[in-house]
Amino acid sequence: MNSFKECQKIEILGYELIKPYLKTQFDEFVYVNTEERNELVLTFQQNFGDLIAKKGKALYFIDIKTENEDKYGNFFLETWSNKKRNTPGWFIPDRGVKADFVYYIFLKQKTLYVLDLPKVRKWAFDGKNIERYPEKMQNKYDQLNDTWGRCVKINDLIRDLQCPVIKL
Repeated sequence: MNSFKECQKIEILGYELIKPYLKTQFDEFVYVNTEERNELVLTFQQNFGDLIAKKGKALYFIDIKTENEDKYGNFFLETWSNKKRNTPGWFIPDRGVKADFVYYIFLKQKTLYVLDLPKVRKWAFDGKNIERYPEKMQNKYDQLNDTWGRCVKINDLIRDLQCPVIKL
């Protein structure tokens, strides 16, 4: 199985895990199925994330990040989707995803972290907190993209931004 298909499978497991939680939080929601891989789906995902949710009259865009387990107590905040091609990662302000929230899921721990993306970006870049974490190349998967990011301590974000932690 290639790395894209493996990551896609993990993300779908994450979505299935959070569905009951989503039903308690939103009136409606639509998951953008990454298996379709058509131009419309890709454009939406790259710009707004994986999920559209509605509560009352408000709409929310949510990007889902799922990992098998929390081994090191970090979030991987992607700064480069492909550094060799100068393609910014989802976390970069004004060039990355324009989601309202990132739902970061760890399957083994059955834990969801709700990250208010604009607040996390402000903490990281305006507060220069991102500089405390060295940029590292992703080495979990063998892939064509030269992906880089910052391994930010989960406890630092929870402490500084009071990010909700949901046990699923």
